[in-house]
Amino acid sequence: MISLALLWHMHQPWYLDPASGRFALPWVRLHGTKDYLDMVELLREFPAMRVHFNLTPSLLEQMEMYGQGVKDEHQLLCEKAADRLTPLEAQQLLEIGFMGCPERMIHPYPRYFELMAKADRKQPFSVQELRDLQVWSNLTWMDPRWRRENSSVREAISKGSHFTEVEKERLLRFQMELLQKTIPAYRSLQEDGQAELTTSPWAHPILPLLFDTAAARRTNPGMPVPSSPFQFPEDVGWHLETARQRHENWFGRSPRGLWPSEGSVSQEILPAVAENGFCWMATDEEILWNSLKVSSQKGMGLGSVDLYRPYKVQVGERSLTVVFRDHVLSDLIGFVYSGWPAQQAADDFVGRLAAIEKRTDPQASPPLVMIVLDGENAWEFYPDDGEPFLRALYGSLSRTPWIRSTTLSDYLQAHPPKTELNLLHPGSWIRGEFSTWIGHDPQNRAWTELARVRRLIGPRQSRSVAIAEGSDWFWWLGPEHSSPQDPVFDRLFRSHLKAAYQTAGQEPPSCLEEPLKEAASQFKPLLAPTQFFTPTLDGELTSYFEWLHAGEMDLTHSGSAMARSRPSFSKLFWGCDSSSLYLRLDPARPLPEMTFRLFFRERRFQIEMEMKAGMMVKEVWSSVKSDGSMERLSAPFKAIIQRVLEISLPLGPVGLAPGDMLEARILVQEEGFVLEQYPEHGQMALPLPHSTLAAQLWSA
Repeated sequence: MISLALLWHMHQPWYLDPASGRFALPWVRLHGTKDYLDMVELLREFPAMRVHFNLTPSLLEQMEMYGQGVKDEHQLLCEKAADRLTPLEAQQLLEIGFMGCPERMIHPYPRYFELMAKADRKQPFSVQELRDLQVWSNLTWMDPRWRRENSSVREAISKGSHFTEVEKERLLRFQMELLQKTIPAYRSLQEDGQAELTTSPWAHPILPLLFDTAAARRTNPGMPVPSSPFQFPEDVGWHLETARQRHENWFGRSPRGLWPSEGSVSQEILPAVAENGFCWMATDEEILWNSLKVSSQKGMGLGSVDLYRPYKVQVGERSLTVVFRDHVLSDLIGFVYSGWPAQQAADDFVGRLAAIEKRTDPQASPPLVMIVLDGENAWEFYPDDGEPFLRALYGSLSRTPWIRSTTLSDYLQAHPPKTELNLLHPGSWIRGEFSTWIGHDPQNRAWTELARVRRLIGPRQSRSVAIAEGSDWFWWLGPEHSSPQDPVFDRLFRSHLKAAYQTAGQEPPSCLEEPLKEAASQFKPLLAPTQFFTPTLDGELTSYFEWLHAGEMDLTHSGSAMARSRPSFSKLFWGCDSSSLYLRLDPARPLPEMTFRLFFRERRFQIEMEMKAGMMVKEVWSSVKSDGSMERLSAPFKAIIQRVLEISLPLGPVGLAPGDMLEARILVQEEGFVLEQYPEHGQMALPLPHSTLAAQLWSA
């Protein structure tokens, strides 16, 4: 028998701009129509299933504020009559009107795809086209459930274009209805006993770093840390106490379980966790291996008995239970199964649970398999917003007699922890350390400025400072993650610091007017191409000068290789001459020994390559149809693998010209399943050189 504890983590950072009083980004509202309420409704169809929903206070408070009339910038642009949009507002709509995974949320809809293509060509939009964009930038975020059940959504999908203001207003009004139903729906699910609701620290901070930023060096000894350390242990307790109180207000009972932000833990935060009444806490398996001082590889194999049990940690006179998530199984759902057929993915998951069950002692307590992952963002990359996969998964789990889905509180009541953990090693669910949020110049400067204003306000916590302590600002300030909204996150963080100074009666320092992170366009390359070049395509590094003028992208920190221990590729080089595009992929492991299928997906074309038993099959597809579908392209195309993989194809037939911007993703498949993708989310922005670039660089 397997006890499966599944936790969906629902979180959004604090988007409210203290200067404008509006939400700078629309993700609470848009995910509210795509992910939050329908996850409840879908679960109700499988009454045998028991799950956890971890609902962060920062998400729920903003959801409440929408009900109180606070709006976001995208919402205001969409509510305004299309014929009354100013030229500036129309431009802003074009800049933010194509949010979401293009392959799943734009390409399948001919009108939306047509509008994106027109925006890419910088062509002017008519009033009707602007109105259609207002509708589609909201409509594509409607969950398949609402497309079936709500007549306004269903009719809009069917109509596709030439929407009226009345139809648009009906859609936007339905959005608000969904948000207002969400919190009561989760409370009802809790009362029915089908879900245990848990929480995270109030503004989603990295608790060990609030306690002392020096914790980062305990996981990475050589990491650069802020010159002025952040050391406010009292803030750890404030975020936990505030989260518990707000959770009680929303759901009528105190949360027993805690998912610390990003799974980040340390021994030092445990007293505050226990003192605030939490009975159990979850984190990542890497923390367990480090705590037990055993090889991390032990946890990567199926059936490790050490992983599949709860642990007791003594905190003074209190006892706290700590459980550890299965990293591989969680990441398979989060990053890999989106490219698999739904039932095959569910069968694979159940098969992995069977392997765990076979390796456990039938006389011992049922092994506890803890699955924790993001419950909202992953579905954007699944067909039909993940609904077919979740139906297949819940159905398979419900029908399998030796799998019992459970909540942690129920499991621990029947099977209290018997093993004591003497020391909890610091770390997070990302590589078991904290470099995602500290250690790089923009992040360290952010911690320094945060510490400065935190010391100014004294022992009493400020709401503005508490918001600025959230993890998401530091996430986007780091080199691993980037998006077109980087400048917005940078500005919001500094706005909250400035608001804290103003609350304390102090003038904010002028340094807070300057961005902390250099602006980036999507995933920024290490180097952009400097001029035309024509390499020799032989799969070898023929000379130092061959790719000297190419652009360079580091793939090791921008992609995901969740189903294997290391990625296939480490770097991408690209560039062109007047007639051809050139790509080079450097392997992180011997390519001739690999069997793989590689896709280079650009919005205008797709390259497919298969390497199997020393034979390479190559195809180029071009998305020239208005509905975004692909058709095979007859064009000279070369590719060769030796020491590196080198590719060339003509620019004209694939719709490219020197000076264009490639917007691309790289996917690696094995046996038809996506196991790696670069970048993990979004697309790489890869500029091509033009004929005058070299002259401009020399004259600069």
